[in-house]
Amino acid sequence: MLIKHTGIYFLSHGVPGIVGLLSLMIYTRMLSPEQYGVYALIIVITGLSNSIIFEWLRLSLLRFLPANSDDSNNRKILSTSFISFLVLMIIALLASSIVFFIMDIEGNQLILITLTIILTWSQSWFALNITLLRARQSPVYYGVLSFAKSTLSLLFSIFFMNIGLSVYGLLLGIISGTLISLILPTIRFWFTNISLHNYDVKTLKDFTSYGLPLTLTFAMNLIINSSDRVFIKAYLGSYETGVYSVAYDLIQNTFLNLMVIINLAAFPIVLKGLRERGTEYATKQLKKNFSILLLISLPSLIGMIILNDNIVNLFIGPEYQQLSKKLMPILLISIFLHGFKLYYVDLTYQLGSKTNLQVIPIIVAAALNIFLNYVFIPKYGIEGAAYSTLISYGVSIIISWYIGNKIFKLSFPCFVFIKIAFASGLMGILLFYLRDYKGVIALILQILVGIIVYAFALLLLFLKEIKSSKGTFNRAKGI
Repeated sequence: MLIKHTGIYFLSHGVPGIVGLLSLMIYTRMLSPEQYGVYALIIVITGLSNSIIFEWLRLSLLRFLPANSDDSNNRKILSTSFISFLVLMIIALLASSIVFFIMDIEGNQLILITLTIILTWSQSWFALNITLLRARQSPVYYGVLSFAKSTLSLLFSIFFMNIGLSVYGLLLGIISGTLISLILPTIRFWFTNISLHNYDVKTLKDFTSYGLPLTLTFAMNLIINSSDRVFIKAYLGSYETGVYSVAYDLIQNTFLNLMVIINLAAFPIVLKGLRERGTEYATKQLKKNFSILLLISLPSLIGMIILNDNIVNLFIGPEYQQLSKKLMPILLISIFLHGFKLYYVDLTYQLGSKTNLQVIPIIVAAALNIFLNYVFIPKYGIEGAAYSTLISYGVSIIISWYIGNKIFKLSFPCFVFIKIAFASGLMGILLFYLRDYKGVIALILQILVGIIVYAFALLLLFLKEIKSSKGTFNRAKGI
C-alpha cells in the first residue's frame, strides 16, 4: 500500500514540483536578485504567520479526521476547522502587518502589506485544503489541486511581471492562481459539510491540546529555515538575500520534494495502522518508511552534489549562479538532515501524542541558529548562513532522536543503510567522471545513467530479500 501511494503521490506532487522548478527558472530570469530578495522576505513573513497562527489547525485536522469514520463526527471536525480558520484570519491580519514593519522591507509599503496579508490567507487556506485531501487519502485530487495552483500561479505571475509589475506582479500572480484553484474544493468539501450547529467545543479542545504545542515547534523550525535570510538582509543586503533564497528554493523544489512525497503517502498509513492494529504494527510501518525515505533521498543527495554545476547553470538565472554553486552542497546536506527529522524522527511525537516534547530540540536548534548567523555571516558572508543552518539541523536531529526514541521506539536499519549507501557510492563514482558534461541532454543522460547503476547495484545487494519476498508471495498464492 505504501509503495502504491508513494507512486501516486510522486505523480500528484512531483508534477507540481516540476512546475515549481520551471517557475524558479523563469523568475530568476525576470527578476533581479534584489527583487527576488524582497519576494523571499515576504515569503518568510507569510510562512512565519502561517506556522504560528494556522499550522496547529492543519495538523489537528490531519491527526483527527482519519481517526473518525463517523459522518457526524467528520462534519463536526470540518465545521470546527472552518469556523476556527475564519477567526484566525483576523489574527493573521494583525500579525502579518506587525512583522512586515519590523523587517523593514523596501518598496511601496501599503501595496506590499496588502499583498502579504492576502497571500498569507490564501496560502493557509490552500494548505488546509490539501491537508484535508491527505487525511482522506485522496492523492489524485491532491495532485490535481496542487498542479492547478502551481500552474495558474506561474501563468498569472508571468503575465503581471510582463506588464511591468515586477515583484508586485509575482505576488499578485501567486495569489490569483491560489484563489482560483481553491474555488471548486471550497464549495465541494467545505460549504456542503459545515454549519454553525456542528461547531463543537470539545473538538476544538482536542485540536488545541494536540496542535498548539506544535505551533512553537513549527515557528522555531521556520526560524531555522528563514532567520538566515533576515540576517543576510541586515548584514549583506537584498542582492545576497535573493541569491541565497534562490539556492534554497531550488533544493526545496527538487530534493526536498522527493522526501515530502514519501511522507505524504506514508504518514496517514502509519496513523491508520496505529488505530487499527496497534503500536507494534505502526513501529514496523515506520521502519519501512525510513527505508524508503533513505532509498530515494541518499542517492538524490549524492547525485545533486556531484552534478551541482550543471544543475545550477540550467535552472537558475546567470546573476545568481556563481554564489549558488558554493551554497548548494552545504544546503543540500542541511535539507537532508532536516527532512529525516521532519518525516521520520518527529513523527514519534505525534504518534505518541507527546507533541509538547517536540519543542525542546527545535528551541535549542533555533537559538543556536540565531547565534551562529550573528557570528558567521559578518565573518564568512553568505556561506556562513549555510553553515549555520547545517550545524543547527544536525544538533536538532540528534536531540530529537534521543527524546523521540523514548516516546515511540525508533529503529535504525543498519544493514539496509549500508547497502543503500554502497549502491549510492557506486553511482556517485560514475557520475563524478561524467560531471563535466553540461546542458539539458547531458543532465538527462547523467540522471538516467545514475538511476540504472543505482538500481542494478540495489538489485544485487538485495537479491536475497527479493527472492525471499517472492517465495512468500508464491506460498500465499498456493503455488
